[in-house]
Amino acid sequence: MMKKFHKTVVIFATVAALTSGCNSRERYKQLAEVGNKYSQAVDQLLITAGNIKIDKTSEEILDKKRRYNSVSSTDYYEKSKLDNERLHIINELRNHNQLLEAYFSKLQELASSDAPNEAKTAIAGIADNLNNSGASLQRIQSVIVSPIAIIVLDSQIHGALKEELKQRKEAIIKQLTIQEKLLQFLSEDIQEDVNRIQELQEQRLVIQPLTQLQPIADEEQWIAERSNILTMNIKIEGLVRASNTLKEFKQTFQDSLEGKTSVTHLNSVLKDIDSFLMLVATIK
Repeated sequence: MMKKFHKTVVIFATVAALTSGCNSRERYKQLAEVGNKYSQAVDQLLITAGNIKIDKTSEEILDKKRRYNSVSSTDYYEKSKLDNERLHIINELRNHNQLLEAYFSKLQELASSDAPNEAKTAIAGIADNLNNSGASLQRIQSVIVSPIAIIVLDSQIHGALKEELKQRKEAIIKQLTIQEKLLQFLSEDIQEDVNRIQELQEQRLVIQPLTQLQPIADEEQWIAERSNILTMNIKIEGLVRASNTLKEFKQTFQDSLEGKTSVTHLNSVLKDIDSFLMLVATIK
């Protein structure tokens, strides 16, 4: 009887261990997928931030031309210089973000493969480039990152994935922290830029045609322009709020490393990021 009981316990423990291993592998494959989707969303946010910055400068140049009937080439290049400085930061951040996306893709391979030697070699080079890119961003934008606390890795992580995360988990959290700080800065900047665009476009496209002596050439177009301008801020406020999902990814990543999250939660994060991408697509 005791022999049967002992055998049953061993079988149960073995099944539980195998099931736990499968669940763990699925969870870290899902985490890598969330990381990839996160990187895509950040890239779209950065493109939007650059376009909005350029549009704001264009509106300010036109406003000066309208007010003073003259804009010198010096005025123009001074304004464009500010755009180029901001675009330089955005491009550096996009490069950093693309390296993160590449890292998460290789992480997914490590979580999925039983023979991941090629992925192990590739991920080391990507991680080195990512650290260099992060250091460059810190110099350009004076980003200060506090020392990263030691992360206790989930005991269910095994194999090559465990080796990789054990070696670089704090370094990746540091890179996500750099992105988090810069995304916060850009979100605030987007809001300010849109407020200025809204003010100038309302003057140029709504008030000016309305106050001229001649009739408005296309009244339906005027109505549409006014509607777009007055609702512009609402869309951007939604974008800024939604970008909090991206900033929260760092905590999701850390919780996953420590075994504090689930596939269900990661699926929820994926849905949030998909909603963000849909919102970005509505903003021209």
